[in-house]
Amino acid sequence: MMQLTILLWVRSKADCQKGKRMIGPMICIAGIVACVVGSVHCWLTYRDAVRTARVDPERVRRFVESAPLHLLDELKARNRVCECCGAPLGAQGE
Repeated sequence: MMQLTILLWVRSKADCQKGKRMIGPMICIAGIVACVVGSVHCWLTYRDAVRTARVDPERVRRFVESAPLHLLDELKARNRVCECCGAPLGAQGE
């Protein structure tokens, strides 16, 4: 692609010196520039949008402390689990 662009640029320069104007190579070069600018813009936007996921110990502690432990016994009574591995066996009433 780069060789084609250089070839078109050299050819258009030679034609311009002869008095001809070639708009095709300029459109081609403008298209390449627009693609490069668009690619850089997409990369910058993606880089700013993606952030690393870090565990905040304070938020985890608050989440665990806010758990409704008064409902734990009710949940255990309603959901049967395997005694050896703790896997759910199914809901009562089936």
